[in-house]
Amino acid sequence: MTYIQKRTALVPKIRFVPMATVLMAICTVHGTPANADDITVCSDEVISGGTLDDVIVEKGTSCTLMNVVIDGNLKAKGAKDIMIMEVKVEGNVEIKKSAGSVEIRGAQIDGNLRIVGATSALIEVADAQIDGNVAVKRNTVTGIFPPPAGEPLQGVIFIRRNGIDGNLTVSNNEAPGLVQVGSCQSGGNTVDGNVTVIGNSGGIAVAVNCSEVDGNIALRNNTVVGGTIFAGDEDVQVNGDTVGGNVIVKGNTAPDQVSVGATVPDPIQGVVFRNVIDGNLLCFGNDPDPTSESDPPFDPVEDGNVVDGNLDCSD
Repeated sequence: MTYIQKRTALVPKIRFVPMATVLMAICTVHGTPANADDITVCSDEVISGGTLDDVIVEKGTSCTLMNVVIDGNLKAKGAKDIMIMEVKVEGNVEIKKSAGSVEIRGAQIDGNLRIVGATSALIEVADAQIDGNVAVKRNTVTGIFPPPAGEPLQGVIFIRRNGIDGNLTVSNNEAPGLVQVGSCQSGGNTVDGNVTVIGNSGGIAVAVNCSEVDGNIALRNNTVVGGTIFAGDEDVQVNGDTVGGNVIVKGNTAPDQVSVGATVPDPIQGVVFRNVIDGNLLCFGNDPDPTSESDPPFDPVEDGNVVDGNLDCSD
């Protein structure tokens, strides 16, 4: 994708107040640019189009960025809803302690992406290209999944259909629905580094599915709480992945399965989502044991994975 960065004359800010909605505004910049170090403050606004330097989201406010080029960094601390749509950021994106939904779709981020300490109804990173590392840590997602009729998506952490040149770390998050890194139904991720999913709690599933990972996958100490309408399918999963390094599945707990590879066709896709692993596959300390899954006449681990190195999932 080619971005043409052209500074134009300042477009005045337009502010409007719908009677029954949140205060929002549509603008291109906040204030008059004086030099390359100018900061744009986004405060209950929609910023659409244009080229900006650094952007800061004001505490306690919401911000939507659409089709914007940011020459520097994007930072938000203690903000509300944050939506980043088709935005190019030449630096880093850092979102801390957000009190609303965090949605990043179709972004190009030349640096790192960090989403830390949010209390949100939804965290979604989709269709993005991140040249650095991605860290999603210590977030608490609230809401109901699946949402009631007519309500927006909520109660989940979705990281899917992204290209990540560095490492992806998803750790110590809580969600009543899913903590999902890649999806065999809606698209996986392509990660040049390692994928580390540690210490998360999901009501229905914690999953690393259908992604291409050049490095290692570590799925450790995750818990699926269960007790949802999806009883019988409340799992920790690592299925359908292509991995250049090792896969380690350790210390995970789920009501139904710790699923490592698949042996039967997916009911929706009609495909058997086996893992293809160039290195080793190691499983230990999981409850239930991945080898206890019953898919006769298949062995749930040996038949569900193609492993060039050692396979040890005896638990």
